[in-house]
Amino acid sequence: MFIGGKRNQFGVLIMFMVMSFPVCCAEVGGAVSGISDKERRQWLDKLPSFRDGPRCRVGALNGAPAVFIDGKASGPMFYTPPYPYKYDTNGKHIEELAESGINIYFIPASLWNSLSGKSAAEYYDKRLPAVLDAIIKANPDARFFLRVGFPLSLDFIRKYPDELMRFNNGKVDLYKNSSVASCKGRYTFASRIWERHYARTLVSLMEYIRNSRYRSRIIGYFITAGAYGQWMYWFDFDKNKFVYDYSRPMTEYFRKYLREKYNGNIEKLREKWNDREVTFQTAAIPSIEQREGATGWCLKEYDFSYFWDPRKSARVVDYYAALNEVVADRIIYLAEVVKKYTGNNALTGFFYGAIDCCDYVEGGQSGLKRILRSSAVDFMSQPTSYINRNPGNCPPLSSPLASLNLHNKLWINESDTRTCFSDARQRRTTGAPADIEGTLSLLKRDFSQILIAGANGWWFEMRPGWYENSAILKLFKRMQAIGTTSLSFSRGSSSEIAVVVSEDSMFYCSRFLTKVPVEYQRYELNHLGAPCDVFEIGDIAAADMSRYKLVIFLNAYKIGGRERRIIHDRLKKDNKVILWLYGSGLINDSTLSPDNMHELVGMDFSVLPGQHKLEMTVNNKKHPVCSGLGGKNLPSNFNRPIVSDGLGATPARAKKTTPISVDPLVYVRSREVECLAKYDEVGKTSLALKRFPGWTSIYAGTFFLEAKILRAIAEYAGVHIYSGNDDIIFCNQSFLMLHAAAAGVKYVSLPSSRNIIDAFTGRQVAVEDKKFKLECGKGDTHLFFTGNSEQCLKFKTEINTGKNN
Repeated sequence: MFIGGKRNQFGVLIMFMVMSFPVCCAEVGGAVSGISDKERRQWLDKLPSFRDGPRCRVGALNGAPAVFIDGKASGPMFYTPPYPYKYDTNGKHIEELAESGINIYFIPASLWNSLSGKSAAEYYDKRLPAVLDAIIKANPDARFFLRVGFPLSLDFIRKYPDELMRFNNGKVDLYKNSSVASCKGRYTFASRIWERHYARTLVSLMEYIRNSRYRSRIIGYFITAGAYGQWMYWFDFDKNKFVYDYSRPMTEYFRKYLREKYNGNIEKLREKWNDREVTFQTAAIPSIEQREGATGWCLKEYDFSYFWDPRKSARVVDYYAALNEVVADRIIYLAEVVKKYTGNNALTGFFYGAIDCCDYVEGGQSGLKRILRSSAVDFMSQPTSYINRNPGNCPPLSSPLASLNLHNKLWINESDTRTCFSDARQRRTTGAPADIEGTLSLLKRDFSQILIAGANGWWFEMRPGWYENSAILKLFKRMQAIGTTSLSFSRGSSSEIAVVVSEDSMFYCSRFLTKVPVEYQRYELNHLGAPCDVFEIGDIAAADMSRYKLVIFLNAYKIGGRERRIIHDRLKKDNKVILWLYGSGLINDSTLSPDNMHELVGMDFSVLPGQHKLEMTVNNKKHPVCSGLGGKNLPSNFNRPIVSDGLGATPARAKKTTPISVDPLVYVRSREVECLAKYDEVGKTSLALKRFPGWTSIYAGTFFLEAKILRAIAEYAGVHIYSGNDDIIFCNQSFLMLHAAAAGVKYVSLPSSRNIIDAFTGRQVAVEDKKFKLECGKGDTHLFFTGNSEQCLKFKTEINTGKNN
């Protein structure tokens, strides 16, 4: 339905112009799928621009990003209803959410298929009004993000067979459920024809909204594609036999990528690939034999154990970089379409930025650095990991939030927290509690993590009834009050630990070598007892690293010359302690060698080929790092039981891990180091410390260290520890959360004297004190506001009067 009962004629004219641009335009040297770089940019530049919707942006607010709508900050929690949802009969629940202070909704809105023969207006008129009107009726203050996706139809598959992703045998339909239309073929992300259709239908939706009564209510577009809409390559096929993407568009994109990477210098390409015959016109996607070992979880031999050697397999690394870059390229372009048409007023977001729970190499999610540089992308999202969500644990938010913060990107977490009202299987496999008390603590935990991180989130009620409970709705209301009030206080980080992940390293190793240190190690860091800031390595050059006392490199296998110089200039000073995990610096820009590790870590290394267990024994019990471990065995395996839906493991029957093995074993051979531990199997140095002028280097020859050894290293570095009992601690400059890993009395230490208020109850816990204690059951969650007396008075006044709501 449109303003005044009819379309704006100017809008129709513009829409006709937009939709009339040709789909294909060939140009030598820059064309992919028949659309050249120049024509692609011209299409975008010719889009009309309208500034008549709400003015929405992501901007910095008191040390962290926030959503601003017409100049007012909003948040922290939004809501996504079940789909399909009976809005006409479930309006009461929307009213209850509105009373709780939730006014922003993520609503699915499938895009009109331009190949269907139907008009865009007819398509949207049959879908959106009923949904939006029902929510607006229940909540007159409602605003919306539209969660959009371009339908993968048989029309597209039949009309554009060359734009489909192809497997190594040339087929397009090897997905497991080939009887379903969406499995008969799927678009390749490299297809600019697919991108053009997506862009055109996206414009059709924005034109519909602009001419409708919903114009003032749509604040942004959440754009989805790929597996589960999460901008991932699909994985429902036999990975032991097939790999992708051998389509013509991907081949063209790969060659374009190579031409740009090597600046058109064919000699550089030939030298890197060790191939005197290759040209930019003939470069081929690596075969399945060349890529063997890179797919899935298999631990097959690479060039050097689980690593690609840049002297032997640069073509494989280049291809995977291009495979990920093309996804980021599509995301940025579609974001630019939204920004251009809405006059830069609508927000754009995507499922992207996760550094866990993904197939890093083949998943398509390793183009984060490119997206962080784009001003068109406002926010990213993913759900938290489905591993160890049970009470007493807490998976980390999936993205390197310190990097997002640095680039003014907001993280909006998909919080699909299961409750006691979820079905029995979901409760068992995700560790959700069976009673309302446990449910409330879990919701508090997930909210508090988002609040303290300076992020936002949406409650995703995936099945009706998860949150339709008076106690939950009352808690939601308190959370919204806390979150809104928090916007007027400092939201900046108080961490003294920087955790660094390397996106480039993901292209040089098996998934296993990234999965354990990046995902599992970050679970364990949550039990350390002090907060951590997570960066992508490329951002340490621009970030203020002066306040970090401990820097932990999780997967720093490939560190190029520029990054090595930045690490030397920015980190190796100010009495910092740097902890390097297994294989740090093994690969530089051109070689793979243990000698490269010496340059970075400052110690000499050797390798032992073959599988070796990573079990270690403390060698120096008197050293501060080891003195409090309470035994000779060094906790260097992932020993925390796993609760996971994918593994069918429940809290009652958690999966116990087996000792980690590695090939090759990388040990310290330097004698001028302090040997803290040795490998049990071979007696070689596995944990070593070496002091340098202005900094200290610690190397651990494992992918993983348990919380107690991490805590000991942090204390050695001078980091303030808030709790030493494996409890989950998150804090920023105004709030502190404790989630109890076990029942008992908890002693919390603060770096300076503060007044402490329980944010959920308003109770004063401490007055001008540096420590306090509380009694907890396992899985209990407490959120505290910390500040001086004036700040605490202001917090209590605002949260109780609803001044900022």
